Amino acid sequence: MGTGSRSDATKARILDAALEAFVTDGYAGASTDQIAARAAASKQTVYKYFGDKSGLFRALADDMIGRGLAAVVEVKADAFSDGEETVRCLARQLVGLLFDVRVQRIRRLVIAEATRFPEVGQAYYEGAFLRVLGSVAETLQDAADRGWLRLHGDAKIAADHLAGLLLWLPVNRVMMTGQPHPDSPSEMKAIIEPAVRVFLAAYGPRSAD
Repeated sequence: MGTGSRSDATKARILDAALEAFVTDGYAGASTDQIAARAAASKQTVYKYFGDKSGLFRALADDMIGRGLAAVVEVKADAFSDGEETVRCLARQLVGLLFDVRVQRIRRLVIAEATRFPEVGQAYYEGAFLRVLGSVAETLQDAADRGWLRLHGDAKIAADHLAGLLLWLPVNRVMMTGQPHPDSPSEMKAIIEPAVRVFLAAYGPRSAD
């Protein structure tokens, strides 16, 4: 394993340890000593890569921004044959992303620490939330340009509607109650299919303006 690979592995291990510590003890209660011990790394190594505890927190948010955007950007309309297939694939990606356990944990941390780290919350909102929705809007617009959907003039609003149909109730239930994340095929289908059906009723090619 090369130096770069070892460095990346060490960084990932420290970030995982920081996430566990922040989730278990809260940002204020977690210590760099504890995080270093969890990661089987020295405090000096933690400081070298992330600077301090606040640097770790920021790095966790940045890591999730990159992962989230990459997951949805991969969905392009030219890979599909019609609007329904495109919308259903977007729906699967959004649900898979938002119900990822790591994503949920980091979202909770960002929300809980929004007063202490408003710039992190803003960066997460813009870099993850808005950019993912922007990517969804681009794919929906591409499908509309092919005649598969009718967006009534605003792809961004259509993307908001799709995300809302999919995520409003189930994500808030998980975030607020700590109930298990839906991960079985039947649970995912129960979330995705009604949302796709309603979205296509409003934005399908035969929808009335």
